[in-house]
Formats: sequence, structure tokens, C-alpha cells
Amino acid sequence: MNELSLDQMRVRHLGETVQCKQWCEENLRKKKDRKSLIMQVEGGVRDRHLLEEKEFMRRVYGDSDGDSVVDVVDVVVVDVANAEDDVDEDEKNEDLASTTERTKTKAQKRREKKERDEKARELAVELEKQRLKAEGPSKKELEETRMKEKLRIETLKLKEVKADGHCLYRAVAEQVQEIGEENRYKEVREICAKEMLENRSEYEAFVEVGEEGDGGFDTYCEKVKASAEWGGHVEMLAIARALKRDVEVYEVRPNGDVEKTVIEGGGGDGGNGLGKVRLAFMQASYSLGEHYDAIVPQ
Repeated sequence: MNELSLDQMRVRHLGETVQCKQWCEENLRKKKDRKSLIMQVEGGVRDRHLLEEKEFMRRVYGDSDGDSVVDVVDVVVVDVANAEDDVDEDEKNEDLASTTERTKTKAQKRREKKERDEKARELAVELEKQRLKAEGPSKKELEETRMKEKLRIETLKLKEVKADGHCLYRAVAEQVQEIGEENRYKEVREICAKEMLENRSEYEAFVEVGEEGDGGFDTYCEKVKASAEWGGHVEMLAIARALKRDVEVYEVRPNGDVEKTVIEGGGGDGGNGLGKVRLAFMQASYSLGEHYDAIVPQ
């Protein structure tokens, strides 16, 4: 993994400093010697950050006394002075704060905890954005960009369907005029299962079935018809033949090229007046795994 730049390291240090201050506030607030404890904890974090930056400068420039490190030392000194001032001010008002804390209602404490948690989440999101920016585009971003570029050239576009195991059938239902909407995916499943059962000799050898006695191919087709089992190439072939439409499957290959595979259904494009079914096979865009989206005209 590539080494972090100095700016990226400082972003991480900032996040750790904020988290350290929050931890001290939540865990050391009621300690008698909290001033000393807080300075020890926060000082340890600052010392580690300074050493990391010095080591970075030594590796990159061969000089741990460069201007950048001097700037960092100045910032740390100012931060320590400010922290000490804040702690002194807190000590002066400790009795008042303690009294206020005792009078807080449970609802107030819940609200304050919620606010702290929200700030922590916001910080985590920002740090993740910085990390992703440093690492460059993700596989998901690259896949979606290349797919959309290819479809734009062909005056086509993606139409997302729900990722729930029915995506293949939803994407087909979206494009078949006599069905017309993805929520009617069950009808496509039934059409697919019927085709496979009626022409089992053409499909049975290409599917994985259970042990003998589990129902074999019949059980497999029942799952195609009435479960959330994910559909693949065999099911696409059955759908293409049952609907008498060619099915075009677009896929982004590892080298970034977009490959189109045509599964012939016997009707072609216009041969039966019904047109093609187009699918986008997305491998990196969904956290649950491989997924099919519909492809429709722009």
C-alpha cells in the first residue's frame, strides 16, 4: 500500500487528536487529578504525532530538522499552551460544572451524547473521504464510469433495479412491454422455470443440482420460479428463448474495456417486433456482490 503523504498524515493526526479530546472529556472529567491525566494522555498523542512527522521528513528528505518539522513543533507548543489554559479555566469552574452536571435530566444527557456521537460520525465520514481521495477511484467508481461512457456512445443508459436476488428478473421485467415494471419479476421467474422444465434436455446438464433424492432438476426449477435464488447465464438463455428476444449483456472487463455478449433468443432485434433485452452485469458496484441492472434508451 502506498505511503501516506504529509498532508494525509496530518488529516489522520487531526482525527486522532479530536477523538483523544473526546475520550478525555468522557472518561476523565470527574477525576480529581484530571488536569494531570488529560495532559499526559493528550501529550502522549501529540508526541507520537511529532515523532511520526519527524520520521517522515527523515525518510523523504534525509533531514529531520526541516522547516516543516519546525512549523509542527511551533504548532504543538501553541496547542499545549492553549490546552493548559483551557484546563485552568475548567478547574476554576469545576464546582459549578459539577453542580450543573448533577442537575441535568436524563433527556439532556441523552441529547448531549447524541450530539457527541453525531460529531464523531461526521469526523469518521470526513476521514474516510480523505482516505478514498488519497487512494484514488474505487473499483465501483471505475466500473460505473466505464459502463456509463460505453452506454452513452450507444445512446443508452443504466436503469438501476433493486439488489435482492431477483435483480436479473427485475431488469428483464422492466424492459418487456407486456410486463412493464420490475416489481412484476415473479412473472419472469415463472416464464423462465416453465421454459427450463419443458425443454429440460437443453438445460439440465448445465445446472448444479442437489444430491440424489433432493428433487434434482425439478427442485432447481422450483427455486427459479419461487425463491430469491440469483439467476445466471442458464436462466438468461431460457428467458431469451421463452421471450424470443436476444439478450445483450454488457460487462466491464479487468482492463477497463466494456464487453458485450449476445444471447440469442430466436427473435433478433425486430425479427419478432419485440426488440432486445439489455442487461448490465455489475461486479463491484454493490456490496452484496454481483448484480444486474437494466439498460434502456436515453
